Amino acid sequence: MNLRKASIFAALLAAGFLALWIETKRPTPPPPAASTPESQPLPAPSTTPAITTPSAPNPPPAKDPAPPDARPTPPPPPASITSAVTPGMPMVRTTTPLLQQPQAPVAAPPQNARPTPQLEGRVELERIHSMLRDFRTRMGENPVGSNAEIMRAVTGDNPAGARLGPPEGQELNEQGELVDRWGTPYFFHQLSKTSMEVRSAGPDRRMWTADDVVSK
Repeated sequence: MNLRKASIFAALLAAGFLALWIETKRPTPPPPAASTPESQPLPAPSTTPAITTPSAPNPPPAKDPAPPDARPTPPPPPASITSAVTPGMPMVRTTTPLLQQPQAPVAAPPQNARPTPQLEGRVELERIHSMLRDFRTRMGENPVGSNAEIMRAVTGDNPAGARLGPPEGQELNEQGELVDRWGTPYFFHQLSKTSMEVRSAGPDRRMWTADDVVSK
């Protein structure tokens, strides 16, 4: 009985050594390779529609800056420049003021300067025309005749008996004629019932010369 047990024990021990020897002779398997995107299984297609986001356009390639000597000189800005308009923004016009040449100062007339005789003569003629206008308003037409006849009609010898002259600051001579500031009688020339030409001989006191003062 003991012999049989010893044989079984020896057989088991021999089988263990044989298994250990086979295990040591078995080739070692290579390590597992790292997982790559190609080796990974593709995900299952989704039934939800994909949302495509519009991509920004690629910017144009930058141009090489021109050398400093090759850059053109920009022209001078015009007198009026309109700024760039941004979509959605109102247009703003910017105006560059033009350079103005300085103007020479205008000399003011002297404070004590007196009007010229010609100018004073015209002022007197305006007063005579005002007198004649008042006469036309009352009588409907101009007085007629010579200087003395006209002044008689203006100073009261008229149907209405109205005294409308002589003008302020002016006088009559001994013959009843209206005289200018130089003492010469005026020349009355009736052009129509409503128009009268009045002439002064001027400073030289001679009619029909260059310094005559005339008004209609």
